[in-house]
Parts: sequence; structure tokens; C-alpha cells
Amino acid sequence: MRLTRHAFTLIELLVVVAIIAILAGISLAVIPMVRHQAKDTKCNSNLHQVGLALAVYQQDNEGGFPYNLNNIKGPDGVLGEGADAVLLCPHDESKGQSSSFNRPPSWGDLSELFTPGCSYLFEASSHLLTDEEKGWTFADGTTWGSQGDTWAKAKQYQLNFGNSPSPSAFPASAFPLVRCFWHRTWGDDDHRAASPKVLNLAWDLSIYWSIPFWEHQANPSIPMP
Repeated sequence: MRLTRHAFTLIELLVVVAIIAILAGISLAVIPMVRHQAKDTKCNSNLHQVGLALAVYQQDNEGGFPYNLNNIKGPDGVLGEGADAVLLCPHDESKGQSSSFNRPPSWGDLSELFTPGCSYLFEASSHLLTDEEKGWTFADGTTWGSQGDTWAKAKQYQLNFGNSPSPSAFPASAFPLVRCFWHRTWGDDDHRAASPKVLNLAWDLSIYWSIPFWEHQANPSIPMP
């Protein structure tokens, strides 16, 4: 009995090739997105660990915050082995060597708060205020310097009294303690961005996304700059 062999027709082969091309195109489009999301997740985990370490530090230091995030690293700090990696956002190609925190120069110079080897902006640092920062004012006319000599004390005042003409506290869950700007490339005018792309460790140690000018997101009555 002779076996009959059936070959693919040209049309069938073209259909198969087209399906493979479509699947390959989808894969090429999805892989970068998956990688980006994986880096977002790792940064989220980093900030969670930083928050736990800061909580322990405060318990051991009468509620005070460290001078910078290096103070929570080992061997004497709270973060143990692998602490260097915890302080680096996976999106940070500078590996913690950019004093701009990936913020455009037009957004203001916060390089005094930079810690080499750290990707994150620590806004409640016990770092002393510069003369310029002491002169910054809240909407009620109160100056930062009148509330203390450190970022931590000035931010505590902002948390408790807000910065709108009618004093109102910010919710601790929407008030940044540590911020990461590495999740996208920012332009000078992007401080007005409506899409939340900044990952934050909040004052209550929760993690949340915000727009760059977080105050407006937390309280829409505060206008954009």
C-alpha cells in the first residue's frame, strides 16, 4: 500500500510565517515592559526595606531620623548584608553616582542631600538646612528656618500644617519620606505631569506613586508651581 504524503501549500507556509512574525513582534514589545515592571517591583521592595530600617532606627534614637541613608547600613546599621543594593534603584544607570537624583536642574538643586551610592532622595534627613533653604517659606509665611535647623524638622512642620493658605495637615500616607525619580526620564516642564511616575516611601512607611509635585496630588487646592 503506497503512503500519500501531503506537503504544505505556499499559502499555508505564508500563514505560519505571518503568525510567527506576529508572535515575535508581540514578544519584542512585551519584554521591555515586563523588564521595566520588574525593576519597579524591585525598587518598591527596596523602599519597603528602607522604611522598616528607618522605623528601627527611630526606635533606637528617640524618634529621630538619620543624617543620611548610609546610617541605616551595616555593620552597625539596621540594613544587613546586601544593603548597598537596597539603596540602588534598578533603573538608576549611574549606580547611585548622580547627585541630581534624576531630577532636571530647573527643579532646584538638592545635591546637598545626595549620598554617594544611593539612588534615593531622603527628604526627612537630619541634614542641616543651608542658608538658602532656611529662607524658604510655606504658604502661611512661615520660614523653614523658623521651624528648626534640619530638613526633618521642616518637613515635620509641613506634614502637620500643610502649605496651603489655610493650614491643614497632610495625610501621612501621601507625604513623602524617601523619593525615587528614576522610573522615567524627566524634562524641565514635567513637574506638572499628571501621571504618577515617582515612587515614594510615605511618612507612615507605606509605598505609593505620585506626580513630581506631590503636594497638588495630596491636596488639589494647592496650585501647581
